[in-house]
Amino acid sequence: MNSLRVSTKAVVTVSSLISIALVVFIAVTANFYVTKMSENNQELYKAYNISELLKTFKNNMTAFDAQQRNYFYTGDAAFLEQYQQKQSEARRGLSKMEEYFPGRPQEGAFERLRRLSYKKLLETKGMSMSSENGNLLPGNNNSMDEINQAIEELNSGLSETTQEL
Repeated sequence: MNSLRVSTKAVVTVSSLISIALVVFIAVTANFYVTKMSENNQELYKAYNISELLKTFKNNMTAFDAQQRNYFYTGDAAFLEQYQQKQSEARRGLSKMEEYFPGRPQEGAFERLRRLSYKKLLETKGMSMSSENGNLLPGNNNSMDEINQAIEELNSGLSETTQEL
């Protein structure tokens, strides 16, 4: 009877220790996965913000290009004011995005976008003229196509990154 009592005590102690070990294991594992999930969510949120910035940047650059052309054609100061506003917004958008891309796979594509964008933004100082269908146009007409391609490349890179998470 005494050995049965010792044996029962040992079984209860061992099962308690196993239960405690399982609870600790589950807590540590849950903490690991919650931390990992939190990091992934932060990365997804950053990617979403950059995607929204890219969308806004594309809209600003398109409006900038249109206002640049309108001002060039008409000489109307109202277009110049709108053009300068979109130019400032585009520069702010680029500076916000600069914080995200260093060290990421899309860094090269962003550098290309930044280089093309600043080239386009500074193009007005010289407003070189080219002829297309007999009309004089400001700057290089292909620059917006190249900027849009760079934006699309960045967006697809962000999509790939978020799908890996």
